[in-house]
Amino acid sequence: MNRQLSLPAPATIVTRRRFLHRAGAATAGVLAAGGFIATGTVAGALLAADALTAEAAAMRDDAAIAREADALLTDAVRQQLFRGSVLIARAGKIVLHKGYDWADVAHHIPNTRHTRFRIASITKQFTAMAILQLQEQGKLHVHDLVSEHLPNTPAAWRQITLQQLLTHTSGIPDYMNFPNFAAVMTRTLSPEQLIGLFRDKPLDFRPGSRWKYSNSGYNVLGYIVALRSGLSFPRFLQRHIFTPLGMADSGYDVNHPALPAHATGYASWTRPAAYMDISVAYADGSLYSTVGDLYRWDQEVTSAHPRLVSRQTMREMFTPYVPTDASHPGSMAYGYGWYIGAQGGRRYIDHTGDINGFLADNGFFPDDKVTLIVLSNLESDAGLRQITGHLAGIIFGLADCVEMRSPCVEM
Repeated sequence: MNRQLSLPAPATIVTRRRFLHRAGAATAGVLAAGGFIATGTVAGALLAADALTAEAAAMRDDAAIAREADALLTDAVRQQLFRGSVLIARAGKIVLHKGYDWADVAHHIPNTRHTRFRIASITKQFTAMAILQLQEQGKLHVHDLVSEHLPNTPAAWRQITLQQLLTHTSGIPDYMNFPNFAAVMTRTLSPEQLIGLFRDKPLDFRPGSRWKYSNSGYNVLGYIVALRSGLSFPRFLQRHIFTPLGMADSGYDVNHPALPAHATGYASWTRPAAYMDISVAYADGSLYSTVGDLYRWDQEVTSAHPRLVSRQTMREMFTPYVPTDASHPGSMAYGYGWYIGAQGGRRYIDHTGDINGFLADNGFFPDDKVTLIVLSNLESDAGLRQITGHLAGIIFGLADCVEMRSPCVEM
C-alpha cells in the first residue's frame, strides 16, 4: 500500500517492480512512482538546468501557485485522470485546500476539503509512531527481538528485531504478493489470523541483509502495539495520536464507510473498486484521513517541539537507515514509515499509499517548508504520478507545468 515523490539525481533513471518504486529524472523535472497498497514511494526530481533557484521559487506568489495548481487539477478532472482532495502549504500557510470531482458518482456527492479517504500505506507512519511512543514508555525498544514481544515466535523470526520490521529489512515475505491474496482480501481476519498467513513462510533473505518492502512486518508491529499497550491497535492510535493532535477526521476504517463524509473508491472513472475487507490491511494500510488532518500530522512530525514524543525520538523516525536500492546511489532511503531523499538539490520526505479504489501521497520538502498532500478515490497510477510531479513543478517554478499535456513530467 504505497508510493512517493523524491529527489533522484538528474539524468538518472531507476526502475523497480510495481510493488516497489520507480524513480526518474529529466532536464525539467521528473516524477516517479510505484506501489500497491503495499509499497510506498513516488519520487520526483525537481532540479533542472532551466529551473528557478530555490530562492527565486520561494518568492513565487501564493495566489499564483494556487491559481495554476487549481487549473491543473481542474484539467486533470476533465481528462478523467484525477478525483480527490489536495492540500498545498508553504511556510506554515495553506496555499490550496480543495476537493475535486465526485466523492460518490452515483449519489452526486462532491469531494471537499473535508472528505475522508483511505490512506493505505501512509498508515505505516502512525504504526511507527505507536512503536516509538511505547519505547518512550519503556515497554519496548526498537532494537528488541520480535521474540521478546510476540508469543510463539517462529524459529525463522528469532533474530529479527523491531527495527528490521520498521525498515523493511526483516526478510518476512509480503503476504499481499501471495498468489491467493485476491481470495484472502475479502475475508474478515483477526490480527492473529492475518499474521498466520505468513508466519510459517520461508524468509526472503537473512534478516538485516537487504531491503524489500513488506506489509507483513508492519502488521506484526501493530499486533505488538496491542500486546504491549493492552489496547487494540485502533484504540491505541485514537487515544495516543489522533485525539491529542485534534485529528477528528482520521481513524481505523470500516468496510462500508458512510456517505457523504467518506469517499467511495473507484477502479475506473465510473466503476467502483473491488471489495477488500479492511481487517486485511490492519496496521499496514487500514486508516482513513483527510488532507487537513494529514497536514496536522505533518506539522507535528516536523515541529521543533513535538507533543507525541521527544524531538530526539522523532529524529529516529526520519533517520535514513537503509537505501531502497543498494545498487543505485541515488535511491531513496527508508526511515520508520517514511522514504527519505537528499538529492537533486532539495530534501524530500514522503510516503504513498495504494489500496483498492484509493491512491495517496503525503510528502514535504523540509528545507523549503513546503507540504504537498494528494488523496484520490480513483485508481489511476499514471494520473497520480503526473499530478504530483506537476504540482511540485508549479510550486518550485519549473517551466511548462500548468497543462497536463506539457513536458513538465516524464514517466
